[in-house]
Amino acid sequence: MSRARAWLEITRISNLPTVVSNAIAGAAIGSIAILQRDFSTIGGSITTIGGALIVRSVEPSVAQFALLVPPFAYIGGMVLNDAFDAKVDARERPGRPIPSGRITQRSAFFIGFLFLFTALCFGWLADSMSTFVASTLLVGAVTLYDFVHTRSAASAFLLALCRALAALVPMIAFTEGDLRLIATSGAFALPLTLALWTLGLSIVARHEVSSLEDLRSVRCRTCDSLIRSGATLCVECGNRIESSAQPPRARWPQIFEPARLMTVAPLLIAGVFLVVLPSAAFANRDGISDSELGRWLRIGIPLAFAIVASWFAFRARLRLERDRRTTPSVVALWIALLALIDAIALAAVGQFLLATIAIGFSALTRRMQRSISGS
Repeated sequence: MSRARAWLEITRISNLPTVVSNAIAGAAIGSIAILQRDFSTIGGSITTIGGALIVRSVEPSVAQFALLVPPFAYIGGMVLNDAFDAKVDARERPGRPIPSGRITQRSAFFIGFLFLFTALCFGWLADSMSTFVASTLLVGAVTLYDFVHTRSAASAFLLALCRALAALVPMIAFTEGDLRLIATSGAFALPLTLALWTLGLSIVARHEVSSLEDLRSVRCRTCDSLIRSGATLCVECGNRIESSAQPPRARWPQIFEPARLMTVAPLLIAGVFLVVLPSAAFANRDGISDSELGRWLRIGIPLAFAIVASWFAFRARLRLERDRRTTPSVVALWIALLALIDAIALAAVGQFLLATIAIGFSALTRRMQRSISGS
């Protein structure tokens, strides 16, 4: 049981439902985009309740393989993350699976690369060169992030790219590799917002951890070196540390505090989805009509989901301001909200059942994070 738990810890399995949610949402929105294109081409006319009908133009037995690419890439990436960080973890987090001896570093490298190779195989089986190229880009970004994330803060952009591709790879498969359709239909809004949300929480995580270090430190008034609190002498210049030593200055103007921006982001995201996602114009384009109820539901439900997400993000920010040591739990919550962003997007295109499933994935992530740390 200890060994099994070690593998669950090293894969950070608690966050996996959000990746599955991203993949499903990407596939669904891609399907709606191609549905709209097909009906525009043949001049057809359908009536939906908020675009609730999805007609797949891609053979499901082929396109569905793309749904497996993001989960396998995620698991492989998480395992390699610990494998590359084994020396750092041995010094700073000795309880992690590799430093504690529950998993060997060699096994972690083998399993991690095996999962990434399997993800590539699923991308190939999707029978679309565009899907395979996107899968290769995802695997490459995951590997590069694992290798450089402890060396550069810019690696947060790689992490954001990985999260965008979690939705984009299935989206490409379910639009038959039509990248132009993804760009012109507005379907790109989902991977873009997932990337921005991930970038935001990554910045918060790095900033708050750094600030937490600062809380335990003061600066020497003579040479401005950072000194651990409680020290009596500066190790750089040798001067005695006085109680009046000044703490480091804040890094962010208050209005641009990343944690503050995260609290309003869900409402902004909902607005973007309602404007640009594929079925937002079903009521007045190309003979595709929408019921009055459907239009109201497609506006009201996404906004309701966005308000809920903003409320959770706001409460998390307050916890963070009271005690920066809550950073891991706050970041874990914001990771779980990635599935709620999927729910907002799915509701905006009338996929209320899938939106409910996405909410379930968000709740499942929070439940699993109580047992297996997500950050």
